[in-house]
This record gives sequence, C-alpha cells and structure tokens, in this order.
Amino acid sequence: MKGADVLIFVNTGTGELPQWTKVAGQRDASVDRTGSTIDMNSKDNSDWEMAEVGRNSWTITCDALYAPADAGVAALKEAWRNRKKVKVQVQEVGTAVEEGDAIITSFNTSHPDGDNSTLSVTLQGAGPLEESA
Repeated sequence: MKGADVLIFVNTGTGELPQWTKVAGQRDASVDRTGSTIDMNSKDNSDWEMAEVGRNSWTITCDALYAPADAGVAALKEAWRNRKKVKVQVQEVGTAVEEGDAIITSFNTSHPDGDNSTLSVTLQGAGPLEESA
C-alpha cells in the first residue's frame, strides 16, 4: 500500500451526523498502537519475568502543509484551543478502517524563511480505536 493512500479525517459534524473532513496537505501520518503489561513478578517466579496483558493505547501523529483556512485543520485547532475531544478516522484507499475519540496533545506550526509553513499535530486516544462500521 502506498503511504499516500492512508489519510486522517476529523469529524466536523456532530456525533449523531458525522461529517468526515480530510486534514488538508498531509505529508505524513503515523498510527501508533501500544499495549501495556501488568507486573506479576514475585519471589515465587524469580527465574522468569511474569506479566499479564494491561491496557491498550493509541496515538496518531499527522504532519501537513499548514492550511489555516482548511476545515479539518480549523477543527483540530479549535478543539485544542477549547480543550475538547475530537473524533478522528483513519482511511485507507478511501475506505474508513478505524476511528476513535482523541485529545490533541500538540498542535505545532513551523514557518521557516524561504519554505512552506507546516503543521504537526498529535492526537492521543481517549478510548478505543475501533474498526469502522
């Protein structure tokens, strides 16, 4: 699969009537899915580490050309400013594959002399990243 075929969308509608809007100018996106472990070590198992499955978590990082008038970018910036969760969706080849609620933990813009302004946004999952229906 080509990286250009994977895009991040944000819900600019409501929970009842979502409107999925692509974040404009995307150059890179990563979806990090992690799992934690619960330490089950005791003196009874001193030769081997013991663990149980803990909680899962996810983070999406998206880098893009900065387009402040874009509806997707504006929705992310507004959610960050107002400290609100956003619903995000990962699409592969135009088909929604995963979605979930997220908290914007960073919304960074860069404006170098003689080059394009860019955006880097990090979305921390606030619940499950579920397969899209």
